[in-house]
Amino acid sequence: MTTNQDQLLALLLDDETDGVDAILPRAVDGDGAAPLSFQQQRLWFLQRYESRSTAYNLCRAFRLEGPCDGAALQAALRALVQRHAVLRTRFEERDGLPLQIVEEHVSLALVRETAPATDAAAVEWLAARLRREADTPFDLGAAPLLRATLIDCGREHAVLMLSMHHIVSDAWSNPVLIRDLAQAYRAAQAGMPGLPALPLQYADYAAWQRAMLQGAHLDEELAYWTAYLGQDVPALNLPVLADGPAPVQASGSHAFALPPALAGAALAFCRAEQCTPFVILMAAWQLVLAGLSGQRDFAVGVPNAGRNRHEVHELIGFFVNTQVYRARLAPGLTPRTLCRRVRGEALAALNHAELPFELLLDAMRIERDLSRNPLFQVLFNLRHEGAAASAVPVLDGLCVSLLSEAQVEAKFDLSLDVAIGADGVTASLEYRTALFDGAGIAALASYFVNVLAAMLERPDAVLDGRGLLSAAQGTALLRQGRNEGGPWNDLPVHAQFELQAVLHPDALALLHEDEALSYRALNLRANRLAHALLAQGAGPEVRIGIAVERSVDMLAGLLAILKTGAAYVPLDPGYPAERLAYMIADSGMALLLTQASVLPRLILPANLPVQLVERPSALEHDPGHAPLPQQLAYVIYTSGSTGKPKGVGIAHQALSRHAQVSVGFFGLTAQDRVLQFSTLNFDGFVEQAWPTLCIGAALVLRGPELWDSETFYQALHRYRISVADLTTAYWSLLAQDFALQGPRDYGALRQVHAGGEAMPPEALQAWRQAGMRHIRLLNTYGPTEATVTAATLDCAPYLDGAAPAQMPIGLPLAGRALQVLDADMSLVPPGAAGELCIGGALLARGYLGRAALTAERFVPDPHGAPGARLYRTGDLVRWRGGQLDYLGRIDHQIKIRGFRVELGEIEAQLLAQPGVREAVVVAQEGAAGARLVAYVSPQQISVEALRAALAAALPDYMLPAAIVALARLPLSPAGKVERSALPAPQLESEAYAAPQGELEQALAAIWSALLGVPRVGRDDNFFALGGHSLLAVQLVSRLNLALAVSLPLRAVFETKSLSLLAAEVATLQQQASQQSKMDDLASFLDILEST
Repeated sequence: MTTNQDQLLALLLDDETDGVDAILPRAVDGDGAAPLSFQQQRLWFLQRYESRSTAYNLCRAFRLEGPCDGAALQAALRALVQRHAVLRTRFEERDGLPLQIVEEHVSLALVRETAPATDAAAVEWLAARLRREADTPFDLGAAPLLRATLIDCGREHAVLMLSMHHIVSDAWSNPVLIRDLAQAYRAAQAGMPGLPALPLQYADYAAWQRAMLQGAHLDEELAYWTAYLGQDVPALNLPVLADGPAPVQASGSHAFALPPALAGAALAFCRAEQCTPFVILMAAWQLVLAGLSGQRDFAVGVPNAGRNRHEVHELIGFFVNTQVYRARLAPGLTPRTLCRRVRGEALAALNHAELPFELLLDAMRIERDLSRNPLFQVLFNLRHEGAAASAVPVLDGLCVSLLSEAQVEAKFDLSLDVAIGADGVTASLEYRTALFDGAGIAALASYFVNVLAAMLERPDAVLDGRGLLSAAQGTALLRQGRNEGGPWNDLPVHAQFELQAVLHPDALALLHEDEALSYRALNLRANRLAHALLAQGAGPEVRIGIAVERSVDMLAGLLAILKTGAAYVPLDPGYPAERLAYMIADSGMALLLTQASVLPRLILPANLPVQLVERPSALEHDPGHAPLPQQLAYVIYTSGSTGKPKGVGIAHQALSRHAQVSVGFFGLTAQDRVLQFSTLNFDGFVEQAWPTLCIGAALVLRGPELWDSETFYQALHRYRISVADLTTAYWSLLAQDFALQGPRDYGALRQVHAGGEAMPPEALQAWRQAGMRHIRLLNTYGPTEATVTAATLDCAPYLDGAAPAQMPIGLPLAGRALQVLDADMSLVPPGAAGELCIGGALLARGYLGRAALTAERFVPDPHGAPGARLYRTGDLVRWRGGQLDYLGRIDHQIKIRGFRVELGEIEAQLLAQPGVREAVVVAQEGAAGARLVAYVSPQQISVEALRAALAAALPDYMLPAAIVALARLPLSPAGKVERSALPAPQLESEAYAAPQGELEQALAAIWSALLGVPRVGRDDNFFALGGHSLLAVQLVSRLNLALAVSLPLRAVFETKSLSLLAAEVATLQQQASQQSKMDDLASFLDILEST
């Protein structure tokens, strides 16, 4: 029974339909017109929308070996068309509704062609000919929707090509077609009559379906599916597994086979669980999709033959229906429990197989988005090779084999077709080449095999993402993300500075405005302060606050704290006093180093000792304190999700090693002059100051005010700056401003780093226009918790105009291990988005005084050695082309109308538009849910042009509700975009706005009648009011008739409101009027000429 479950289920279902009226021949109108089946209706609409599309062409080629009787084959094809009325059917529209018209007789000619004589040329020619056949569209208004071509290949070899439109056939029709064709061929050769007439035709089924699916039966079907699927079915967001531009061909396919042992184990599991192979294969497919997308809730489409009624078994026609399975992969699920759940869903789906997909969409009021399939974007299909084998004709005197099935446009983002036959289990992946390339799809096939193997190996273990990658694939990813570095010199940074002061005492160490200090002078000044601090109790693990204005005293004070073995806690005097007071209290600092001018601005505990920089010790020798490698070097406060900043503690070893790494990727030498740009409280300061002083180079301190671009340019020359480390937002502004000036002399500047936010590709173009291609540009990434920069990208390859929409962040720096993990801490495959987790010896010790938060963010490394840790960054990244792409923050991820939206993607599209210098997108909650607001600069940019550009590049749900143009986006003291300072947008009112003018009022009346709504406003959206594809067709028909225009169907989808549609109609009317005047003038000139 288990072996034949599919047939038994079909039999049970057939018995259950006994209560439904039998299919009977319909009453035929005078011209043979009949309604479309619901399946046909959707295809008719899609073809009407894109009339030249060949996505629904079915094209197959058969190799014929032996003497082929062309005349008998022509007669057989004519008999086939005469027997199956659906092959004599054309489609037309009447009063906005589609009808199928069955012609009594049609002429089907067997086209004869000859292939090239040589075998090599013939193979290439046949492939191109089959491709051309598949790319030739059908005219649904002309019967037959079947083409037949016989190609003579010489030496009693021929190829028969058969092409049909999906609206009259499906894959399950192939065995019927081939069987009837073979029978008619034999009859023609024997001079016997053709095929007998059928008692029923497809149009009878269509009429029966329309009559059957109403009332209580329809309500029962709808009740099951709407309850099962629920509301707001999330869209499946698959990653892009393609490197480089998409090829011209929009579709691709990849065939693979399950290893025999794995296939046998899967079938054995099914026998033990009393389920069909569909169950375990579908479960495995859901797990693969979950691993790729990072989603646990999504939908998968499954085709159903739709031939449960015995009356239709002998018919050719489009019976296949698509059912939707909703994957809800709850935590704690095991392979066995998942398979049992899928089995139950499959049984229920078979018991409710009558409901057409189109009626389900209408009932659920699914908004149609023609850029993607509604409800699901991925398909799964299981078939048995027995059906495929019977789809090869047995023509007397000929050896016939299937040569090829032409690849047409992919109908879905991704489809998995699995075939079970006597020789094993084979599969094929069909995909859109914009999303996947050959390598990406081959990897995906391996993920399916890996997951199935993992399920069978541990059927009762809790599911996680570990089964997606093989051991070898996982090892390769770990190796790709690891940079061991070394050998390391773990001498503390202050000791390395002291060494430079001994070796090069007179070398320039520090420049600040008009003040310059040598290494000897800076070291002596730091020593005097260090001895003063030691006298106040400074030492290892003691936290000392430093609140000093930007000056040479700031650097001397920091060095002094490190020389005592203590840890510094930076306190920028420019911060609000309350925030500084919180940091002072939270850090538990034992001592404060500050200036007399700053002290009155601070709120201090009564018992906190204070050391003024103006009162140093007289002692000038090096204190000689050497802290242990894991003792604290500094604590930097970063913003926290609770609204209170949190202190990140970095050890001396991590600081020393990062200084060494930075010397390498800065390419620093003692001759360099490095700009110290960042504020003291920003960890960029660490990277700018300590590597410079460790290598013997000169540090140039920026003044207290953020430089404008011209001041920055002048400083390059004044201080002979060779290396600048900037925030991305500031670098982008510089690039835009410098581009306006054109190429200039940038002095000694040889290298620039931009980090802290995603790098906008638009700024790279400005960088080129400014004549700065010769200056090395690095995109840097790293959180404070991983000791500043953890990954870098050399931007040189992207300076030729080929910058992607989102710039990569590159590869790990030495001492780091970068892993892209899912919620279960499992490695995600290349292309899939996951959380970036950073390991290695340069991680922070944790959050000061926050053990729970430290345990949450600093976790054991499941892929590393015992005791290894990972920092969970909360950043969303992916591996692509061997490098990491930064996709945004996980907490910037929102859901709009069931779609997961990354705000960074919208920002990238904005930045790609001409003239946009800066862009940030935020989500705001309103009564209608989350809405997007975009902020851009400069202020003079056309908001309407941006709206149009976004509408052309993004789906509707990703378009901002408002775009606010500002002169410049507000920046924080650290040089990042200050989101909290963005002004509130003046959003458009959502109140009812009455139609204006006769044209809008006429359109509103037509909408109201079609949609059954009492009032339509000029800002209303047709589909938001309940419109769907078929109603859109009716709308166009009524508008064109009432207003004497030729409005294309596409206009209804592309215009988002009644007023915009009215404007489109008005344009058409004006064009028609001008053409009429031109025609009248031409007629008048003709009359003059004739006279």
